Amino acid sequence: MAAIFIDRGAAQDRIYLLEIFFVYALLMSTGAFDYQLTGIDPDMVKPLEPLSTMGRLSSVFVYATTLIIYIGYRRKVHSIIRSSCLLYVFPLLALLSCFWAPDLGTTLRRVIALSFNFLTVAVMVAALPPIRIVRVSVLALGSGILLSVLWVVMLPRYGIHQATDWLEPKHAGLWRGIYTHKNSLGAIAPLALVLMIFFGRITIKSVLFRALVIISATACLAGASSGTGTILTFVMAIVIFLVRSLMRMEISTRAFFGGVILLGIVSVLVAAVPLTYLILQILGKSTDFTGRVPMWVSLIAWGEERALLGFGYSTGFELVMSPRILDLMGLNIGSAHNGYLETFISFGYVGVVLLCIVNISFLMKLLAGLMLTKKDGSITLPFIAGLFFVALFGNITESQFLTQNSYSNMSWALAYVMISVWVKSSPIAQSMTADPRLRSPYGVGPA
Repeated sequence: MAAIFIDRGAAQDRIYLLEIFFVYALLMSTGAFDYQLTGIDPDMVKPLEPLSTMGRLSSVFVYATTLIIYIGYRRKVHSIIRSSCLLYVFPLLALLSCFWAPDLGTTLRRVIALSFNFLTVAVMVAALPPIRIVRVSVLALGSGILLSVLWVVMLPRYGIHQATDWLEPKHAGLWRGIYTHKNSLGAIAPLALVLMIFFGRITIKSVLFRALVIISATACLAGASSGTGTILTFVMAIVIFLVRSLMRMEISTRAFFGGVILLGIVSVLVAAVPLTYLILQILGKSTDFTGRVPMWVSLIAWGEERALLGFGYSTGFELVMSPRILDLMGLNIGSAHNGYLETFISFGYVGVVLLCIVNISFLMKLLAGLMLTKKDGSITLPFIAGLFFVALFGNITESQFLTQNSYSNMSWALAYVMISVWVKSSPIAQSMTADPRLRSPYGVGPA
């Protein structure tokens, strides 16, 4: 691992230890090694709440270490949470939903997991400068992709869908790598590919590591046959390229072009479903989003039964909606496969309005961030924007905004927290600049 990093020095040891921990935390948040940690055979039905000593020890380790780091950076963390307070209303809303959720105990456990997701994000931003957060993300996703290819080659029973799988044997022959489903690999591969292409050279010393990740991520996209992943690859690459181009312009011209570009991206997002439909036709994929559209129509109608506050975080869908879908369509699913719709089912119109406010707030902060002249803006802002817009588009076909113990949830939250700190120039940013131990080894100071 040490050979991957640049300019290792004694003064940086504490930061490198933090980086290693956050690489592990992010990698595990992607759902890596779920079969191995839970001791589940792919041929056997997976329980909804698998009791696994290894899995729970891994989660406890991440939670406990996050708390220890939080204690050392608590003032900075509190400042960060204040600067991005809208986002942190979601864990509170999830906690309140325990009062009307169908399963109090399970809902509460998942609320705790979601809260630690958000706390880990705040702690990461407090402990590491932006450039190092980019590096941690590149390393975590890149490692997941390389391990996935290794699993496909060395452990195909786990790395490749089999006809004997209890879950969707129709995917037999498709890659899932270190994950339990091809969709998970298809969601991680585009992030790893695009981040490595745009930020790998700045953050990773090893040319071999960078090349292997790019080749492996491309192979994983093809092996997982992920139509959504292919679309997200282009979305993320275009967003990062556009924001990077804006940061190279004079400030006087950024506002105009930035506004035009954001308006264009939002317009594409509004038209995303019909555009995705057209692209799926071109790719020869199912144009009803693999059965999602009929399911969504039913879920919207059922969601109106508790339109104001929803059915409760997470378990509202699992224990109320999922049995109905099984009876109606014969599908045994654990999510709505649409983050916007799942937010409505969990929290009703209150949650949907809050989600809209958070996302609109991000766009406004991104425009404000384009007007700042901070040194590493050409690195940090494209990274932030790329993560966020992948979340906006990715949640059209997957439930990712508020999924506990999920990298998709953490990356969306990370983008919002980083842009909030960036724009507000909170004490955390000032203290980072003042502490030479936290400076980037690339000659680029933190925000």
